[in-house]
Amino acid sequence: MKTLIVFYSRTGNTKKIAQEMAELIQGDIEEIIDEERGMDC
Repeated sequence: MKTLIVFYSRTGNTKKIAQEMAELIQGDIEEIIDEERGMDC
């Protein structure tokens, strides 16, 4: 069974940790994007 890591990151710190975790456990990763704020905020 695969694990899915879902994350939201405004500054990029959570994204880095989520990517490391997904690689470590060989899981899938999906980012939640706030379309109203965009990725530049």
